[in-house]
Amino acid sequence: INSTKSIIVSFPDLRNPVSNVIIEGIQSAVAHRGYSVSCMEAQDNFWEYDIIMSRHNFTGIILAHSVSDIEVLEHHSGEFPTVMCSEYSITEKVSVVAINASKAAQTAVEYLYSIGRNKIGLVNSSPQNNYAKHRQRGYEKAVADSNHGLRPYWVIHVSKIDFHMAVSAITSLLSIDDRPDALFCVSDVFAAAAVKAAKNIGLKIPRDLAIVGFDNIDVSTMVVPSITTVKQPSFQLGQQACEELINIIDHPNSISKKIILDTEIIIREST
Repeated sequence: INSTKSIIVSFPDLRNPVSNVIIEGIQSAVAHRGYSVSCMEAQDNFWEYDIIMSRHNFTGIILAHSVSDIEVLEHHSGEFPTVMCSEYSITEKVSVVAINASKAAQTAVEYLYSIGRNKIGLVNSSPQNNYAKHRQRGYEKAVADSNHGLRPYWVIHVSKIDFHMAVSAITSLLSIDDRPDALFCVSDVFAAAAVKAAKNIGLKIPRDLAIVGFDNIDVSTMVVPSITTVKQPSFQLGQQACEELINIIDHPNSISKKIILDTEIIIREST
């Protein structure tokens, strides 16, 4: 690895297709600047990053996952140029490029109410992920504002962005007597799994079940019916996070920034 111009990117789960789009954005930002980019999955012990950075002479790091220890994060960012991407930073000292995940989720659920659904479930990922917490918060706000009442058993968590695990969990949810008539899924992979689960038990989409996903990745248009989804600008998230990191590398005393990008709902057949 080129010891003077190399960046590492850390993801919570490299199998999540969104990671690939973020990486494409990062690659576009370094294309003419001579940086190499390496990827890894998040380390349980955050001090591991210091060892990895030092041992391989990485110039900077993009963290695309949550960090819960403010003291450790501030220490690390003081030692190495650091930017948070698609996750919120718990300290003002670290730049972040993200979306308003809570607001995006709230808008998606409000849309489902607007088309006449009033029993809306949530298919979420692990609560250890900050984005999962923010999207659940948005879901709960929309449900509370609707006065339809929150049923805790309509909220499920799938530990990984895994299609088969999600099909199994969603099939169980849709098999209960008091089942939801709509699902907000925090990932298009989960939304595709919801389509499969609904078909498995003979539910018609969108007649019996409306589905909204999140991310607007390719799978949302590949499944039948195509999936209504929240489009987040994953490419731009990666691109701008990398631009900001290179800015910090070039100007170590620059002030940290908080850049929030817009999302939008793409309406398709599943609603």
